Amino acid sequence: MSITETISNQNISKYCNGDNEGLSLFYKAELNGMVFYAYSFVKDKETALDVVTDVFQSMLSFNIQERKSRFDLTSTHFRNTLYLILRNKCLDHIKIEVNRKRILEEKFRLNGTVDLVSKNNAEEVFVSDSFNNLLGELGRRQKRVLQLHLDGFDNNEIAEKLEISYNTVRNTLSTSKKRVKDLWSIFFEN
Repeated sequence: MSITETISNQNISKYCNGDNEGLSLFYKAELNGMVFYAYSFVKDKETALDVVTDVFQSMLSFNIQERKSRFDLTSTHFRNTLYLILRNKCLDHIKIEVNRKRILEEKFRLNGTVDLVSKNNAEEVFVSDSFNNLLGELGRRQKRVLQLHLDGFDNNEIAEKLEISYNTVRNTLSTSKKRVKDLWSIFFEN
């Protein structure tokens, strides 16, 4: 075993036994490689760095039992597990971004008849302002749930964030969408 591997194994052992300095040293040694790996998925350097940082921040929150159960004390296994976690975080990020883009595109379609991508900025601002005014007609919970949905959060994430049940989110979202759609169609009938 080389000196580098021995030091790396010692750092991993420190981390798994509750000493975050071991993870910090591993982070410094692996940062460039991990950012490059994340970049191959997300295609943006800042986003790649953010995803890598999120992975390491979440690892800091693991208790000692979680650390020992998730990670072997060898550098090869630790590194491979870390890259697997990073890949999954990148794929999650891509999925969320695709959903946010889809939701925003849907948000700016007027009953399926006007595609705002081809319209000018003044019309986009008008529609955005009108939509925000319609959101003001919703109750506090309805508005919050719908806004989180439009920001790309799924129902489970919304339920966790607002500390309400999944079914409450689903029902609130359904009634919110119906209310906004009804108000939107009334707005454009006049």
